[in-house]
Amino acid sequence: SGEFKPATFGNSDELFAGQNVVAIGRPNGAENESTITNGIVSSVNERVQNATNYSARLIQTNCAINPGNSGGALVDMYGHVIGVTASKLAGSVYDNVGYAIPTTVMKRIVDELISNGKVISRAKLGITYAAIDSITADMNGYDYKGILIDSVSEDSGLYGKAEKGDIITHINGIEITNDNIVLDIIENSR
Repeated sequence: SGEFKPATFGNSDELFAGQNVVAIGRPNGAENESTITNGIVSSVNERVQNATNYSARLIQTNCAINPGNSGGALVDMYGHVIGVTASKLAGSVYDNVGYAIPTTVMKRIVDELISNGKVISRAKLGITYAAIDSITADMNGYDYKGILIDSVSEDSGLYGKAEKGDIITHINGIEITNDNIVLDIIENSR
């Protein structure tokens, strides 16, 4: 019929390592042709930090993701979009290490953009800090493990309540044994 059908979103929480996927995009500014590269899901919950220090849990894939086709769909073998390709590690040591934003995260953000014109549900701690694990605590004589506050921004809920030098040991009753725990709590909070 020639009509396009809207993409169907899959549940990225149901992905597993080794699952076949394809990345669809338009690399290098190709004007008319989209490309499809195939691969597998290498990891389903990989914590990745970008150049601006933003950290998120992403889908890792070995599909070829190149300049221009990032932002395209990562699709499972049922034709469901399970992620949006986001970035790639490139260099002599890395070959085909790409990342995609999971649909569970993307859908929440898109729904908020449509209904509110902005994302309002993302939590923000509003501090800079250094992680203190048991080794760091022993070496520096700290009595606690957790995160050592370096600064508190004025728009933080902690402003006026916490200060430089304070150590956060628990958040929502969860012991902070490494900074990935902090990032996971923030991402799962509103």
